[in-house]
Amino acid sequence: MSSKQFTDTTIFHWARQLIGNSSNFIFNLSVVSLVGIVFAFKVTTSPVLLGLFGLVNPAFLTICVYRFIQELPRNFSLGGVSFAAFLGKRRVWMLLTDVLIIVILSLLIFLGPLNYFIFRFLLLFLLPLMLLVGLRFLYIIYLVETNKPSSESDDENEI
Repeated sequence: MSSKQFTDTTIFHWARQLIGNSSNFIFNLSVVSLVGIVFAFKVTTSPVLLGLFGLVNPAFLTICVYRFIQELPRNFSLGGVSFAAFLGKRRVWMLLTDVLIIVILSLLIFLGPLNYFIFRFLLLFLLPLMLLVGLRFLYIIYLVETNKPSSESDDENEI
């Protein structure tokens, strides 16, 4: 059984299309912001928008974020913050819990009990924005880490 490189996976290609360059990132940020504001202020309350931008988009972005964190080196830390908690055995449960929270919030907004501005704003505006920015950040870190020259080649260049 051959294992695929992470750059050959569907998730990596989808993430690269979403946030791979600045224009795609800004476009997706603008679309998510516009739809989130429009839905949060009840300009439109289309269930299709809630399904796409309140359920599918955040769930997909959450899966991408967890997958990119998994691809970081085991000893990677940023500003003293380690991502080791996301790499252990609990990673799958954490991912399932996050996606389940998104599904439950979407369902409760759709059915009405949580159809208040704050929940619509959080689920359709704030959460997707944070996930897009976080995914872009992890994508850049991943590219830097995978293209970083090894310490041996640095020593050879100095001589």
